[in-house]
Amino acid sequence: MRRRQLAAVHGLMRFKQQELGFDHAIVTGDLNMQGAFEEEYVHADFADVWTTLRPNEPGYTWDSTINSFGIAMWGPLALHARNIQWRLDRMLLYPSSSSSSHDDNNKNNSEVRPLDIEIVANESIGLALWPSDHFGLRATFAVHDKASAAAAAAASTKSNEKE
Repeated sequence: MRRRQLAAVHGLMRFKQQELGFDHAIVTGDLNMQGAFEEEYVHADFADVWTTLRPNEPGYTWDSTINSFGIAMWGPLALHARNIQWRLDRMLLYPSSSSSSHDDNNKNNSEVRPLDIEIVANESIGLALWPSDHFGLRATFAVHDKASAAAAAAASTKSNEKE
């Protein structure tokens, strides 16, 4: 099922990119991807921001060794939920700089590059209360507007020519 859902998102991104002419999109949320075998479901046109910036860190966003709320959500199955760590939540940048969609659309007017990503809401807010059974992700991106940069360069060149 996850494979079909991610394929549908990829298809929608390609369609909307062609129809609306947007350059980039960020798909983020609880994708409930629990194992390494599901990594292959993410199309090459997407860059996983966590693995791009922190390839040697696990990035667990569901961690029952820390977050007691996650265990409580399992109810009678709580014994099975102990000591489980998953990276369920993702941030995917579309298109990735190496994707065919990026190459097919040389008309892109901007470049988006992830600068930083971190796990947030990963501490109790007191009395064993947690904001959620999942931790959050917060990322920073650099957006370079190629059209504005080209216009500024052209204006600078004209200004220098007049002198």
